[in-house]
Amino acid sequence: MPSAVLPPSVPQPPRPGAASPAAPGAVPAEQQPACGDPNAVEFPIVTRIVRGPGEYRAGGEAHEFSVELSNTTARPCLNIHPVVVLAGQARAIRPDRVRLEFFDGASRIWRHVTVEKTDQGEAVGAFGAGSGGFAGLSLPAGGTFSVRVRLAFPDRTTAPDTVVANAAVVQRRGADGDWVGESDDYRFDVLAAEPTGRPSGPLGEPEASGPAVPGDGSGKDGTARQNAHELAATGARPWHSVGLATAGGVLLAGAVVLLLMRRRVR
Repeated sequence: MPSAVLPPSVPQPPRPGAASPAAPGAVPAEQQPACGDPNAVEFPIVTRIVRGPGEYRAGGEAHEFSVELSNTTARPCLNIHPVVVLAGQARAIRPDRVRLEFFDGASRIWRHVTVEKTDQGEAVGAFGAGSGGFAGLSLPAGGTFSVRVRLAFPDRTTAPDTVVANAAVVQRRGADGDWVGESDDYRFDVLAAEPTGRPSGPLGEPEASGPAVPGDGSGKDGTARQNAHELAATGARPWHSVGLATAGGVLLAGAVVLLLMRRRVR
């Protein structure tokens, strides 16, 4: 008995109001979920600087600290970019005398951070500006992630100063972004160069620690932990949107805007 020949299927138009499945990766960055509740009064990413030394030497070697990010929400937060802010007593830190890097655990490399000066005399470095190939951090729901940071003042002529550093956090969403976290202050002194004139060597590679992928839960340096709520919230604040540059600097323009916002709400 010959088999029946079926007519070719004809695609039917979607019913009015029916949703069609989105292709993988087709969701634009600006349409990705916001980190936390925009109406909340507390930052969704609890942020702090840990393990920072109290002194840096002009012309000396780099020292390492870390920026710890805790996602206090019940959903992952994507495209997260820390922004390190350095403010000296005289508000005269020169960006060309600051060397800032962070360790990209997924790529296993140290990435250079472009540092620029604001009109308030602060030096600002956004993770993702001047570090091509870094698309931001993905923080799992309820997880904590540590970003290793290296800071140096390699120019021996850098003047002694007392510096206050803190870390703000931006979620990039297309050409815009949200200010989603801020650390407390980390204070340190920049000392005059050693009289011996001993030059500082190049920054070495990190030891083999830290995760291959953020938030793998292994408990090593730079991994997610489950008890994110053990950290205190950074305090009440209105939710702010941050304008970001769409080319070149990516986040630097947004960092400057963010600093201005911080002054208006403090």
